[in-house]
Amino acid sequence: MTPFLQSLVAVVLVGSIPVFIVVIAKVAGKSLTKSTHWLVSFAIGALLGNALLHLIPEIFAETENTTFSSLLIIGGILLFYGLEQFLRWHHHDPQESRSRHPAAVMSVFGDSAHNFLDGLLIVGSFLVNPSLGWATALAVALHEIPQEIADFSIMFHAKWALRKIFLVSILSGALALLGAITGYILTANLDQFSLYTLSVTAGGFLYIACTDLIPDLHHFGASRLRERVLQLIVIASGISLFLLV
Repeated sequence: MTPFLQSLVAVVLVGSIPVFIVVIAKVAGKSLTKSTHWLVSFAIGALLGNALLHLIPEIFAETENTTFSSLLIIGGILLFYGLEQFLRWHHHDPQESRSRHPAAVMSVFGDSAHNFLDGLLIVGSFLVNPSLGWATALAVALHEIPQEIADFSIMFHAKWALRKIFLVSILSGALALLGAITGYILTANLDQFSLYTLSVTAGGFLYIACTDLIPDLHHFGASRLRERVLQLIVIASGISLFLLV
């Protein structure tokens, strides 16, 4: 199977996560949301491990211009920061505040944008190295699980029907496939585009882990030393996973 076809398989699997979350949430109920912070902890380790142990070493091994690659990594951090700031700004827009459920709408918008970007990043990794592609897809999936649980909770809290949430999840996940196809076309027409994508991916993973997910852990067990230690152990296990793959 060619790297591109492998990337499509990986993207379909990752893009299916929102649908599975809706089904599992329907069955598991509140017990699923109670374990979210452990998934967040593991996702932090996975994202850091993939960025620092796989992506960045691969980038510097393949490129002759390490300075430019480093700037692209920084650019990835700024790209994800800019996307997050745009979503926050739009969410607090006076026109948007008149919507009955702005949080749910913006959650879907943000998740759709991330899914498209995920497809773009995954295919870029596969076109450099299939093993790197699967590692990146795994890191993306581990990040997506707690994120999709949070998105489901927002939509459910907004009293969206499960059928509507299910349909929105399918459409949102399908954008990852569109992102993969877009990434493949750009790679075919732009020299070293896949390496550039890896740099942006690494920066994005570092940003998500350090500014989105780690702060989330401060909301769990803030006064409990035992839970803090367990969170560190789970983070370390996520990092260790990428020492093995």
